[in-house]
Amino acid sequence: MQCGLRSIPEFTFMEVSRLQTLDLSENSLQHLRQRSLAGLHAHLETINLDNNRLTTLDRCVFDRFDSIDLLKVGVTLNSWTVHQSNLI
Repeated sequence: MQCGLRSIPEFTFMEVSRLQTLDLSENSLQHLRQRSLAGLHAHLETINLDNNRLTTLDRCVFDRFDSIDLLKVGVTLNSWTVHQSNLI
């Protein structure tokens, strides 16, 4: 959902912990940090990050997620930079 977002401050979603689907597509996000999604780890199942300006994700951004299926993480149409030391 296009909102013109450039970043997501840490702990933005702490009060919406039961959120199951998050659509952040069509924005200008450049980075996604683990604490940006803090509070969503128990229930989030799907996140759409398609068509942003993402180049990197924090290595542990999805570590604490119980319900998320990595097949439901949309990350197409971004400008990824892959560093071999960061590969999982």
